[in-house]
Amino acid sequence: MKKLCKHFEGCEKGPSFGPIGGNKKSAIYCVTHIPKDEMDYFEDVVSKRCANPEGCKRRPSYGPIEGNRKSAKFCFEHIPEYEKDRYEDVASKRCCHNGCKKGPSYGPIGGNKKSAKYCPSHIPKNEKNNFEEVVKKRYCHHEGCDKEMYP
Repeated sequence: MKKLCKHFEGCEKGPSFGPIGGNKKSAIYCVTHIPKDEMDYFEDVVSKRCANPEGCKRRPSYGPIEGNRKSAKFCFEHIPEYEKDRYEDVASKRCCHNGCKKGPSYGPIGGNKKSAKYCPSHIPKNEKNNFEEVVKKRYCHHEGCDKEMYP
């Protein structure tokens, strides 16, 4: 039987929050039902965290080159200096073109962010009319600034 959130009104979600320092088995609440007066005593004990020995709370996205999401060990900030040339972002989606490391921003016309398949350089030439930019660039919100937020 699947373990459910401990919320008294019969929540059907699985728990992911438990006492700070706990493990997966100690999870008792879903994110919606952590008691407001006890927020300081609970943390996500289910999701994988950065392997920084000092206890970083971020989810890891960097792992060995050619690895996959499961091989991610560190967040960007905590990749050890001696590993920087052997680690890359293994969690983010990549362009479908073989060997391309860029993030996709073009997908089928009418698609959304999840349907993005290609970076601008690798849209198949014979299919250019079937693709459009589905992941829009985000720009700085300061008045008069036209810089990209994440170039």
